[in-house]
Amino acid sequence: MDRWTQYLFEGHSEMELRAWARRLKLFRFFRAYGGHANDGDSLDMAFAYKGEGQLESFFAKLGIELVKFDVQPPQAEIGVSYKGSMLARFPSLIAGTTWIRQPGHCEIAGVKVFIWCDAEKIKISLGDPYEVTEKNVSDAEKVEAVLALIPFDRVDPPHDTRNYISPKHYPDYFEESIHFAGLTLRPYSDLDAEEFTSAVLESVESVGRWMSWCSADYSIDRALEWFADCRNKQAAGSAYEYGIFCQATGKFLGGAGLNEIRPQHKFCNLGYWIRQPEQRKGIASRCVKALSTQAFRELGLHRVEIVVAVGNVASEGVAIKSGALHESIARNRLYIHGKPVSAHIFSLVPSRLAAPD
Repeated sequence: MDRWTQYLFEGHSEMELRAWARRLKLFRFFRAYGGHANDGDSLDMAFAYKGEGQLESFFAKLGIELVKFDVQPPQAEIGVSYKGSMLARFPSLIAGTTWIRQPGHCEIAGVKVFIWCDAEKIKISLGDPYEVTEKNVSDAEKVEAVLALIPFDRVDPPHDTRNYISPKHYPDYFEESIHFAGLTLRPYSDLDAEEFTSAVLESVESVGRWMSWCSADYSIDRALEWFADCRNKQAAGSAYEYGIFCQATGKFLGGAGLNEIRPQHKFCNLGYWIRQPEQRKGIASRCVKALSTQAFRELGLHRVEIVVAVGNVASEGVAIKSGALHESIARNRLYIHGKPVSAHIFSLVPSRLAAPD
């Protein structure tokens, strides 16, 4: 590991920074330059503007009142030393304006932020002193919900430096795909429909016994309908469904996902199926590890359930191998091939998350 990488991950692991990158749509994690006072990590975002009219419009949309002076207030002279009490007499002004005070400490969506404006850029920052915490990331998501409605062009990253975890400098951090233990889990593309359908049809004997949708009359049209449903649910935040692919060859291996997401109680269901020729190779258990990590570290959930029909020994074994706790047998929990079926209820919580291989 080189010195820069060591410094970048000194306070937060690569996995944590990747998770934050995918969660945040506007804010970017900034790793402090280091070496001088008041220099710390932060979450930053920036908007471009032109002229005082756009500047005032931006803050009006946020309900933040700018302070504008009728005459230029006194400013500190370069090279002159002042006591702290004297500096308060010199308000910081936004460059290129006549004369608008820097917003500084403000609130957006009930979250305390710091706003500083250059001649053509508005930068919004938040973070605890010198570091970024999980709470800051959650607060940033609240602020993003407000800022996403403002039709101003973004500056991404806020400054062109590798210290920002941004798509320009770390593009792989923002992929929707999950790469784990030789597997790639990614959202379905319509181009996958033919291979998906082929995998379903060759798996009717094993997968179809426990999943009613896996039947001999499955078609490409049904696959396309399923993919569209997956996209809609992901957009709504109620499910994240993935195709499973071999990372080396790109071969389609099956499907897995987080669904039935309940934000109020912070839990979801985790499901998986593996095409028949690829079963018993540890693929499903690797998917459970990857997706439970996503559930806890990216989605902020506190519980993942795996529901397995009584008699589905292979799927039950996957749950056990993955470190899930068997909690109960729920009567009539599933409905398979027109009949109610009892099911094992397994759970994973952050403290029981199996360590990645």
